Amino acid sequence: MLPRHVKFLIRACSLGAFSLTGPLLLQANVLAAKAYNEACSHVALAWPVPEVGIWSSLLAVGVVGLIVLLPLACSRSNSVIGMNLVLSITMLVLACRLQATAGTPPYYNCYTNAGTYEDHVSGLGDYDMWALLVLIVLYVTFFVDWLAWFIRRMTVFLSRPV
Repeated sequence: MLPRHVKFLIRACSLGAFSLTGPLLLQANVLAAKAYNEACSHVALAWPVPEVGIWSSLLAVGVVGLIVLLPLACSRSNSVIGMNLVLSITMLVLACRLQATAGTPPYYNCYTNAGTYEDHVSGLGDYDMWALLVLIVLYVTFFVDWLAWFIRRMTVFLSRPV
């Protein structure tokens, strides 16, 4: 059993790592849009480049932080807390890796069969899929953790002599 202050430190590190992925993802979107516009501006419509400032970065930190706050702050068991830390560090590393791959221009043409551009080279779609999977895993383990605690409490309560 980990001491209480170590659990708080691990939870804070997990929340910080998840929160840092928001601005990194926002910056990767800007890099991908600029790479596409440089390669395809003469052939296709421009991909809108999002405005990145201090307020949008703080908003990204806040939104990502609020989404993962419940399963990170309320997890009870050491194994779930450790798993949350591993997942948060993995997502931060993937977001940092995304900074290198997001600037990759399209390989061959700027249009697909439907006449729109589908980004398969920057890695943004793959990252979104992994982020959704991690979010599902966070919430499922959070609910299983609390369900196990509830069942343990109920068996102790029900097995008490009257």
